[in-house]
Amino acid sequence: MEIAVSRGLSKDLILKENLSVQNSRLKEVIEKESPRLLGFIKRRVAAQSDAEDILQDVFYQFTKTMREDPIEKA
Repeated sequence: MEIAVSRGLSKDLILKENLSVQNSRLKEVIEKESPRLLGFIKRRVAAQSDAEDILQDVFYQFTKTMREDPIEKA
């Protein structure tokens, strides 16, 4: 029983570590690409607030996709 519990704990720690790494990678991408993408969007929409909303949606969809089906699985 102790082995099963320790394996379960190890699995939980690995999942948390993987999520932490994934969060770090997502943060890096968002910080790096936000200015460029915002500029791209701003050139195509009239209002700054609309551009920011679109950018937020782009990164929401990106994050959702990466969490559901990371590229590493492909």
